[in-house]
This record gives sequence, structure tokens and C-alpha cells, in this order.
Amino acid sequence: MNEVVEVLYQWHKGRKISQIGQSLGMDRKTVRKHIRSFKSSGISQNGPFPDEQELVARLKDVLHSPAYEHPVLDLVTKYRSDIEAWLKDPNMTGKQIWRLLKENFNINVGYTTIKRYLRKEFSFGRPKVTVRIETPPELKPRLISAMQVLYTIPTNRR
Repeated sequence: MNEVVEVLYQWHKGRKISQIGQSLGMDRKTVRKHIRSFKSSGISQNGPFPDEQELVARLKDVLHSPAYEHPVLDLVTKYRSDIEAWLKDPNMTGKQIWRLLKENFNINVGYTTIKRYLRKEFSFGRPKVTVRIETPPELKPRLISAMQVLYTIPTNRR
């Protein structure tokens, strides 16, 4: 949301699309898309800059416009209960879910879309927990030598 507001601010000040993109690290096409959305919501470059409440209301409409919707994800969401049941199998992979959706429901979506959906809805493919263990300074030398023993690769010399 902050980047969109910054695009609007710079555009309103009269900066060129390439300059806006370069300053924000965005592609020019993305900047153009935002500017098109501003214009369609009634924000003009020559008019007064909208106040905060009006800006939030208009940008909310812009960001929830069809250009920002994901119809493919909506299609996959219909089969959430089936996907949830398949994920109960601990050996199930994202590729298998993609294949099952294709075979059982004739859904023709990309594998990356399915991976993105699984990650978003089920945290699939992400590590469960990362635990950091603090070692007291007096035990560190012992721990380091134990790790060196564990990671020593034997060499076969003939």
C-alpha cells in the first residue's frame, strides 16, 4: 500500500513514469498500471492531492479491483476440503495435489499456482519451527570439537 501511495505522490508531483519506477525499484509497466487505476478512480494529476481518508477509500477500491483479483485461486479454493483431505497423507506432495486436481476436477492451472495456494492456505512446504539454542560460553569449545568429529569426512587412501 505504501508503494502505491508513493507512486501516486510522485506522479502527482509530475515525475515521469521511468523516474518513478527507477526511484521505487518497480517496473515501468507496474507504475503505468497503478496510474491507470488512479485515473479510473477519479484521481487526476492536475487536481488537488486527495486528503488521507479520501486517498485510503479510493486506493482500497483500486486495490480490490478486478485487476488485482486472482480468479485461478478462487477456482482452486472451491476444492479446499478435498485438498485438505489429501494433505492428511504425510507423503503427499504439491505435485501430486496438482495432478489430482487436474485428473479429478479437470482444473487446468499451473503447478506454481498450486504451490502458492498450498503455501498460503496450509503453510505447506515450510519448516514447522526453527529453534535457536543458546550455548553457554564455557561449553562452546566442547561443542565445537564434537561437531568437528561429526563432520569429519573419512578419506580412502589406497
